Amino acid sequence: MIEKVDNLIRKNDWQKYLTKQYFGYFVLVCFGILGLFSDWNAKELVLILFLIWLVLFPLATQVLAKISALFLALTALTMALNQANRAEIFSELAYLFLILAVIMTILQFSMERKKK
Repeated sequence: MIEKVDNLIRKNDWQKYLTKQYFGYFVLVCFGILGLFSDWNAKELVLILFLIWLVLFPLATQVLAKISALFLALTALTMALNQANRAEIFSELAYLFLILAVIMTILQFSMERKKK
């Protein structure tokens, strides 16, 4: 009986669950739970979780710049439709993604310089 349990443990090697990806998901879930119990509003919680996700699983700079351009276009569209509140939110998100794109570019550039 002990041999069967030992073989079962060997077959289900727990080290495969300790990869960076699973650790990242664990961190995201922990911060999500922390945010829920800390009474953060939905906007703050989503932004914090996205920033943590971006640190753990970086996106290409071009993707962040395209998202920024999309939010900037939505800002112009909502201003044309006389929805100033939504336009302000979209402009803040456009600025956030533009800053993230610049930071990721600087980080990628510095990492390439260290490799040389």
